[in-house]
Amino acid sequence: MDFFKARNITINAKAGDTHFSLQWVFNSLASALDTILLVKICDKNQPLRICKHCGKLFIAENVRAEYDTPQCRNQANVYKSRSKSK
Repeated sequence: MDFFKARNITINAKAGDTHFSLQWVFNSLASALDTILLVKICDKNQPLRICKHCGKLFIAENVRAEYDTPQCRNQANVYKSRSKSK
């Protein structure tokens, strides 16, 4: 994850009698977008994934999906098969 650079993110916590809240304060839009993207990628229940072969972001229709297209999956399998036969 070389693209993520934390840029002065502040978290404020407030506790009341009936609830607890967290407030994230970002100093730039880029910082907010980087953080949202990182949270979405790290959450196993979210459909946003990174293709294991080409590295592109994609929305997974299946929570177990590892590749963005059948072509990427096939190409990865070919490379894996060829490396085993050497």
